[in-house]
Amino acid sequence: MDVNLAPLRAWDDFFPGSDRFARPDFRDISKWNNRVVSNLLYYQTNYFLISMFGGVMVFVFGITFPLLLMFIHASLRLRNLKNKMENKLEGIGLKRTPMGIVLDALEQQEEGLGKLTDYLSKARE
Repeated sequence: MDVNLAPLRAWDDFFPGSDRFARPDFRDISKWNNRVVSNLLYYQTNYFLISMFGGVMVFVFGITFPLLLMFIHASLRLRNLKNKMENKLEGIGLKRTPMGIVLDALEQQEEGLGKLTDYLSKARE
């Protein structure tokens, strides 16, 4: 059995102005069902492309965009004394946080903090 790909319908056919949209008659389930099935069959390639695009958008806005916002904030935010003290405690191992664990795994640490950590490691030995 051969499977044929339905053609991609033009945008102005798929999503024209509100003149081609109407609320279905919810009391006539059979007519409503017929409309849904007919449109799913006729516009199936358009719906498939929208779902693929939706998957990409979920990745972009659900994963990479929040990471970009965190990076921008971390780049622009000035540090204060409390921030510096918390980072020192994290760096010398007196406090562990999820972000600290991630940054350790990526071998990222503040300049100067690495020197302090090395000094404390040698002092413990």
